[in-house]
Amino acid sequence: MFRKLIVSVASIMITGLLITGAAWAAPEKLTGEEKSTAKLVELSKPEEDFSTFSDSCIVSGKSEQGVKLYIYIKSEDEDAYEKLKIDDEEVSWTVGVSGIFAKEIGLERDTVNELLIYAEKETDFQIMKRDITVKSLAIKEVLKNEVVKIEDLITKILSN
Repeated sequence: MFRKLIVSVASIMITGLLITGAAWAAPEKLTGEEKSTAKLVELSKPEEDFSTFSDSCIVSGKSEQGVKLYIYIKSEDEDAYEKLKIDDEEVSWTVGVSGIFAKEIGLERDTVNELLIYAEKETDFQIMKRDITVKSLAIKEVLKNEVVKIEDLITKILSN
């Protein structure tokens, strides 16, 4: 009888832990309207929205050990953000003992990549939004050619 009671209590505790743990898992989608419940992360990069010719960027910063981070990207089909996945694996990582983290993520070229960086620890979470515009390489070549023309013009003017 006492043994059955212990097994029952243990089963209830394990079930409670599983249910509670599932409640802490990052959602599959976000609207972008959610309000952070805590400040868990200090981002170093990207500090703010920016434009680049690179098709990747580094997400880095400081936090405390055990904070888990996820990257969400704005869905083209819906007005929502979905977890970024590579080969069906979500892009996520947990901050280690040093408290410093860095992760390179791929970006789509010729568009604005609307990202949410989602950090969570237990029941607290923080959301940071960043828009990263990846410019066309054709624009880079045009700009490069124009700079060369301007340099030639300046050289001509200065040599006369």
